[in-house]
Amino acid sequence: STFTGGTILPKASNTLTSSDTFAVSRGWHEIDADGNPLTTITGGTPGQILLITVAGEDLVVTDTAVGGGANTIVGGVTLDLSEGDTLLLMFDGTQWRKIAHGDN
Repeated sequence: STFTGGTILPKASNTLTSSDTFAVSRGWHEIDADGNPLTTITGGTPGQILLITVAGEDLVVTDTAVGGGANTIVGGVTLDLSEGDTLLLMFDGTQWRKIAHGDN
């Protein structure tokens, strides 16, 4: 059968080795925290949607207040995501805003 309609997000895999930052290059990033929190995502375009899934070690996503630093994540609360969990974000031109997250 042929897929029609909907949105397909190409996947990239990242390991946060000695870093709390990654550069967005795809619509879907699978992250292995390697013991590091996620505080910054660079390379976004206003209106861009980003799906993050967790592979390997737990991922702590650090919350920043609205109007905080550029490329930071606004979620209302710091999240502790485990393998299989998901996080959906949208870039507002300055910060990444949480749309939803799934505790799988």
